[in-house]
Amino acid sequence: MTPVRDQKTCGSCVAFGTLAAFESAIRIHDKNPAKAVDLSEADLFYCHAEAEHGRHCSGPSGGWWPDAALACCQNPGVVDEPCFPYTPGDQPCKKCTDWKKRLTKIAK
Repeated sequence: MTPVRDQKTCGSCVAFGTLAAFESAIRIHDKNPAKAVDLSEADLFYCHAEAEHGRHCSGPSGGWWPDAALACCQNPGVVDEPCFPYTPGDQPCKKCTDWKKRLTKIAK
């Protein structure tokens, strides 16, 4: 598992929980518990929950739901952490320039 990180006051816990499960499933599928996989919570929350679904860190639109997060992991997928590192607080979606090549998706 990737190390525990602090989401601060941002209601992005669904992104963290969803990607922890996704990363674990990848390791289980590949029968490699030490496999290096670290997906971007920032991509999942700021590019999908916030930009596409109008969710924010706090307030009446704070937080998100696991079913929507998993759907985004399936399509379009999530980039790796170095492509868009997590920083707490509402922010624009700013992925690396080659992000389309760095997507990991849940297979159907």
